[in-house]
Amino acid sequence: LAERLAGEHGRLSELRIRDLEVRASFALNYKGFQEDERRAFRLLGLLRAPDFSAWVGAALLDIELAEADRLIRNLVGAEVLVVARQTPSGQVRYRFHDLLRVFARERMWAEEVEEAQESSLRRVLATYLALARYAAELLEPRGVGEAATAGPPAERLPGVVERIEADPATWFEDERLSLIAAVEHASENDLREMTWELARALTYFFKLRTHWTAWQHTQQLALRAHRIVRRRRTRCAASVTSRRSSCGFRRRSPISSRPCRCSTTSGTVAEKLGRVWGSAMPTPTCGCTSRPWSTSSRRWRCSVHSTTAVGWDGRSRAW
Repeated sequence: LAERLAGEHGRLSELRIRDLEVRASFALNYKGFQEDERRAFRLLGLLRAPDFSAWVGAALLDIELAEADRLIRNLVGAEVLVVARQTPSGQVRYRFHDLLRVFARERMWAEEVEEAQESSLRRVLATYLALARYAAELLEPRGVGEAATAGPPAERLPGVVERIEADPATWFEDERLSLIAAVEHASENDLREMTWELARALTYFFKLRTHWTAWQHTQQLALRAHRIVRRRRTRCAASVTSRRSSCGFRRRSPISSRPCRCSTTSGTVAEKLGRVWGSAMPTPTCGCTSRPWSTSSRRWRCSVHSTTAVGWDGRSRAW
């Protein structure tokens, strides 16, 4: 029984005796909610954090903070959410019961299209990142004359920004477990850049408060994301440069404005990687021009051009 209950997807199915079923009891309460409350319940199940604040619901649902606070309070009144704790700064944090979180995710998978789930996840992770960057800017001392690079984020969250400005270290401590869960969630969903940017925003706070285990864990996830991106970019660059049809074997007229095949291929590969890391425009150094380079020279220069188009130029935004 313990083994069957360990799996989240089948957990509710196991909790039944003859005609009595936990899922049916949850579904009855769920049907009694208003539509906006049902949507809030479903999407809050997307979170991996052990607890959360009302502003997380606002980011997740793309609504105003006051509206998110109202919906969450209604869900607390319906006993599907509970007050987990109140932080020393006065912030109320909420959580699901484990079984209700499983039911919320079931409803989300059944009723929310994949695009809506992805956009909600990206939105809440982007909000975590913006707030963490701002808190890190305020927390980490800068050199004389060095300007801050991150401004106040999220106009819809003025109260959160005020708490960060008052005490960024306390905000980090309140959100520490949620931020670690955000890094893990980004990593699990192949959001590579989000993974390492979140990990980087947490670095100084973890060092300041000596959270070495959390620092190591998030940095390992960031390093893993960076290595995956680097391997993919290397393979794509090698694939582009190895295609004979894209390198130096065809010439185009000097007066033609149509991009050469190698640059078009390079741009396509870069776009498939999810980010255009370089410019893929025909240049005089590309072997597909009409200049009388030797075959080996044309192929080498076209290789350099193609790898530049997919970002293999020795630079990385990861660190």
